[in-house]
Amino acid sequence: MRCTISTILICFLLLLMAPSFARLRLSIRDAIDRRAVNTSLVSLGGHTGHCLELQIKNISTDTLLIFVEPGREMVAGDSVYQNLLVTHADSFQLVSGEETKRTLVGMCMQMHDRSPAKDAKFSVGKMASKLLVSLAEFLSKRNYQNGAGQ
Repeated sequence: MRCTISTILICFLLLLMAPSFARLRLSIRDAIDRRAVNTSLVSLGGHTGHCLELQIKNISTDTLLIFVEPGREMVAGDSVYQNLLVTHADSFQLVSGEETKRTLVGMCMQMHDRSPAKDAKFSVGKMASKLLVSLAEFLSKRNYQNGAGQ
């Protein structure tokens, strides 16, 4: 009998804690579209490497596993600046209400425009063409985050 009561108590406690273990896995674009997060994206200056700072807050009631995939375009708020292509995968977990800053790795993708200035505003865009996504995935896997990769 004692074993049965202990088992029932443990099961009950696990059921109470279950929502904290639940995670919703979303791309950054999906999380924005679902209004699960608030984001701010600014340039750190430069055209390659650790060039973007993402500030993100989970405004949902769920724990989120956010991923930023290679090949995701980050769109400059001012058309004089180049858009950036994410070239290194990133993922992180946010519990409900949590806010964090992440440095994203990318490269400029429009040689006719200027390199983004420090603090230039960006927004999360769509996935690039299949060819650019393949290239970004290759750069991510090989960690070619330098001038040669650019």
